[in-house]
Amino acid sequence: MRFWFALSRTILAPALAGLWLCACPSQTPPASQFARAGADAANMDLAVAASDGAGAADAAAGAEAGATGDGSTGADSDAVGDAPAAGFVHVCAATSGLGLYAKPLDNGANDLIAGIAAAADGGAVVVGKTGNAGTQTDVWAARTSAVGSKVWSKAFSAPAEDDGRAVVATGGGFALAAMTRSKGAGNADGWLLRLDGDGKLLWDKVYGGAGLDEFFALAPTQDGGFVLAGLTRSVGNGLPDGWLVRTDSDGGVLFDEHYGGSQIDELYGVAALPDGRFAATGSLSSNSNGGTDLWLLVTDAKGKQVLSKPFGKIDSDDGRAIAVAPDGTLVLTGTAGLQGNPELWTMRVDTSGALLWQHIAKGNQGEVGRAVAVLPDGGAVVVGETNSPLPTGGSQGYDGWLLRYDAWGNLLWDRRLGAAGNEWLTGVAALADGGLLVAGRLFDGASSAFNGWLVRTDPWGHSDCNKLGACKTKAAADCDDGQPCTADGCEPIDGCVHGKLADQSACGKAGLCAAGTCVGN
Repeated sequence: MRFWFALSRTILAPALAGLWLCACPSQTPPASQFARAGADAANMDLAVAASDGAGAADAAAGAEAGATGDGSTGADSDAVGDAPAAGFVHVCAATSGLGLYAKPLDNGANDLIAGIAAAADGGAVVVGKTGNAGTQTDVWAARTSAVGSKVWSKAFSAPAEDDGRAVVATGGGFALAAMTRSKGAGNADGWLLRLDGDGKLLWDKVYGGAGLDEFFALAPTQDGGFVLAGLTRSVGNGLPDGWLVRTDSDGGVLFDEHYGGSQIDELYGVAALPDGRFAATGSLSSNSNGGTDLWLLVTDAKGKQVLSKPFGKIDSDDGRAIAVAPDGTLVLTGTAGLQGNPELWTMRVDTSGALLWQHIAKGNQGEVGRAVAVLPDGGAVVVGETNSPLPTGGSQGYDGWLLRYDAWGNLLWDRRLGAAGNEWLTGVAALADGGLLVAGRLFDGASSAFNGWLVRTDPWGHSDCNKLGACKTKAAADCDDGQPCTADGCEPIDGCVHGKLADQSACGKAGLCAAGTCVGN
């Protein structure tokens, strides 16, 4: 097969996704290639979505624990599935083996990372908390270089409990969303901090009333300001309501609105839409389908609610993160409570709330999706955790979980990242070279303490250069299998791989793939 066929998946996937979703509503893609979609989320069968909804490779995660070349803890477990389209210069070859890593990152105490943003130099900025958990903690931010070395680490201290939740890069610096019990008007308040590129505090603002108010997420707005999401008990009926605050570039309030009903409703993720509106996700108990539901909220530019839609059934479901795809649709991740057992749930919807696809990742020990990043080809990467037994038998506790979807909801691959202890992933950022920065926390059994955890992977989710090498002398063109509807690539560990292109993918001069055959030439 010509290299163009493999590359076409990356170049044309967003356009073809739009063709199927918008231009050709009468064409129903085969269930074997596309995730099950349902416009009526209140009646969708989550069990079916978990068993066959993705139509993707059933990822068989391995238990390949080890250590990186610099002595830091980390491992990646391989899953069976398609590799992304070829064309990336592998970071290990480009940096003499220094490009990938999995290492602890700390401030000298109990340190937990809640969010991550990519810096322009290929490094990262993370945010979380440092200190004695539950008693006196400080907001913690740290910046690393392109090879994961600490550049600076700052704690923004105060006398009580403070907790960093999210970070975005903006204007050469960074903005942090946090919760503070050290300042403000109430039991807890939302806290917005603005840093320069060296971690110096430029300004900070506190938001909220006499009750408990918290921020969990933020996103930059088109005018240089921010929109922040969380919960508030300072207004409403005394139980938490979803809370959005929009600010200008100096932290001045443009709107401060609460959403929900008479039950507990909270927002954990937020995104700014290209048309100036805002979308958020969280947990909805009021007017739900039963229990708590994954909640999609859409507002206009002034914070007025234009859509409030629950997804789920009778169990506990929630949304933890949301991102805007290149075509303006939304990718959400969180949990689906199937018979009382949380499972990692990812879906794609349009801004009217129509469900385009959904996938529930298989597991049986409480899997959670905590962050999502969309990719230029219309696909998405989700991170979270899994505590399910290893496919080879036994358990190694919680592992960070990394999953890669294409634009149609097919699970291309997944990786368990971790070793014998417990690790969780809470943030992800996509890099220009196709690689990924993921972050979270790990538990150090020797010191009985938590450390932040930072992992740099290649486009296939691998995090250890010492394990790579199968493709150092090959390119995707060397792996051509002669078939017009497969994506040929050279996977760093396994060598040549041949993934079946999704139906509606381009092939030949004017054809489209259908059930593995190129038709329409």
